[in-house]
Amino acid sequence: MGETTLRYEGCKVGGGCKYSLPGHCDLYIECIMPYSRAQYRFCPQSTEFSSATRKCEPLGSPGTCSAEKEGLVRKVRSGILHA
Repeated sequence: MGETTLRYEGCKVGGGCKYSLPGHCDLYIECIMPYSRAQYRFCPQSTEFSSATRKCEPLGSPGTCSAEKEGLVRKVRSGILHA
């Protein structure tokens, strides 16, 4: 535990990590791990993680939770890991 790391946990995806925020369905935050790149990237509040593009997208974009709630096209979510 000697490293200085932020207390975010989740599945590692590429050089970063991806994790769901409690109570927010498919809202994800992405971060770049400190030993890979000294930079963190978070989904800004008006965006959420899209399972279609694997990036932070505006609310209501295809592949996001809010898009499904609005009854827009449901993107396949079978690709989401559940490690």
